[in-house]
Amino acid sequence: MDFKSSLGNLGNLGGGLKMPGMKGMPMGYRGPVRIKKKHTLGGAIGGMLLGIVLVFGSPVVLWMAESQHTAKDFAAAQQVETAEATDGYVTFQGAPQVLDSVTCVDKNDCLYSEKREQELVTKQQEECGTVTENETTRKLYETTLECDEDGNCKQCYMVEKDVWEDKNVVTDFGKVKIGAYTVSFTEGALMIGLEEETVSKGEKKRDVWEFFKTPEELRVAGDSYGGEVAGSGELTYVLSNLDYAATLAELQARDEANKWMLRIAAFFMLFIGFSSIFGLVTYFGHLLRRFPIVGPLFKEGAKFLVAVASFLLAVVVFAVMWVVIMLAKNLIVGIAVMALIFLGLVFWAKKHKDDAPAAAA
Repeated sequence: MDFKSSLGNLGNLGGGLKMPGMKGMPMGYRGPVRIKKKHTLGGAIGGMLLGIVLVFGSPVVLWMAESQHTAKDFAAAQQVETAEATDGYVTFQGAPQVLDSVTCVDKNDCLYSEKREQELVTKQQEECGTVTENETTRKLYETTLECDEDGNCKQCYMVEKDVWEDKNVVTDFGKVKIGAYTVSFTEGALMIGLEEETVSKGEKKRDVWEFFKTPEELRVAGDSYGGEVAGSGELTYVLSNLDYAATLAELQARDEANKWMLRIAAFFMLFIGFSSIFGLVTYFGHLLRRFPIVGPLFKEGAKFLVAVASFLLAVVVFAVMWVVIMLAKNLIVGIAVMALIFLGLVFWAKKHKDDAPAAAA
């Protein structure tokens, strides 16, 4: 009788002894057992297709990483005075005269607010393995024993969790006048100076506010047309309660953080993608696990080789992609490098041609 049949009989009959190789099964366990399949040929092939998608999608993510431009846009904006309106992508700063204010945390001194009305609800779900109980998570009862094909078992539990759910979201935008400019707060604006506050409405209800308080001085960078600034263009629309230098530094820090986050995402897409493409190697190594003595070595060896090969490939491909993207984004530098390579090849070919007759003589 094979392992799978043994598990099925154990689950159906409620067997009482710990079976050989059943890691994690309590002695005398009589409850139900569920087999969790991890390795199938269909799953390996599906993983390969998913891996290909991840690998080919990684250049897009890396391109986005190297295309963070909020600080660049802001630095390129024309710095103007507020006495007279100028068309184009401009930046200016001044004391805002409020035309339309919005309510935030029971006060009418904000230019943007988002109120999330939340309710505490209790949900139940099954979790297997270690479940940490705390004020919001409680184990109710044991459900089943989940085992993989190698006999590694984990106890599953029905778990009760308290979570906050949004029941209603209200967003409001204000408008101010700064000199000759009318500035509208819009959904697409990048706001520096947002605050957050939670207001309790009892044990099971609360309001979570995100808001932009009316500052003494408002720094604006956006597209201006006839004195109206609403951020309708392609360049970054910035509304900040900081001065020019501090706003630029904040945008640079955000761009750098987003850049590294996307770079890391692109690398892991490559690593996971190549690991999935090599899934057949892991699958066949898993099939050989039943061989006495050497079976586990085949299985773990296949996993190790796939991990190492995937990591090395991810490093190499990531480096090549990064170089190509940087060359593409810096066309002049790219053309210069290509020209140097071409001239080097021409020089090498000419030298090789001139040396050939001399060697023959």
